[in-house]
Amino acid sequence: SFEASKNLDHLKKSLEDNPNDLQVHIDLSDAFFGVGKIADCYSTLIKAIKIDPQWNNQEARKKLLSFISSHDLSSEEARIARRQLSSILFN
Repeated sequence: SFEASKNLDHLKKSLEDNPNDLQVHIDLSDAFFGVGKIADCYSTLIKAIKIDPQWNNQEARKKLLSFISSHDLSSEEARIARRQLSSILFN
């Protein structure tokens, strides 16, 4: 929808202005998921986890895992995201 893509542009701009704002990462990942941009959704959350894995009681990690399980556990995007998540958390 027009509204969703307008919101997406606004959030992308916010993230450019505040690249370490983890709430913006979360909101942007929701918006990407909402318009079916799954790879973008996952990579946005991965970036948030890289900045601070513990932020807000690990919200980004929990959200990533819930998106993956609600979308498609066996998709290529899910495999990539899980691999990236492991490398952040276990290195």
